[in-house]
Amino acid sequence: MTNKILTITGRPKRFGRLDRYEIRIMDTHIYLTGKSFSYLVKLANALKSGTGWIHKHDLAHDGLQSRYIYNLKREMGSPRDYDAPIPSPFILNDRDGNYKLNFTPGQVAFEPEYLLSFPDWEINQIAREVSNEK
Repeated sequence: MTNKILTITGRPKRFGRLDRYEIRIMDTHIYLTGKSFSYLVKLANALKSGTGWIHKHDLAHDGLQSRYIYNLKREMGSPRDYDAPIPSPFILNDRDGNYKLNFTPGQVAFEPEYLLSFPDWEINQIAREVSNEK
């Protein structure tokens, strides 16, 4: 049995005209919008490579970070939606503009195969770093 709660695959799937990108929470496949997926990858990378906290300006510079974090939380669902003990809430906020995934680094995994071709340079860079760690 694995202790990974969150697995970030980035496998694309088209819903109508919209592209979504896969993550797994436990065994549940969830497809996030591109912006939510990008935020989640940056939050997960901050968790795996440091203290986990990332300032909103490191997520984006458009002034809409809290709205996009809200959308990410909504798309991921509630920890109560899953049949397993999962930290609640998924994302922490220190009320000073910093956000953090509420997981330990060992509970989060990247599968870089699809991330390497993701249509965002920052995500590609993170994928290359993750690939080199393996």
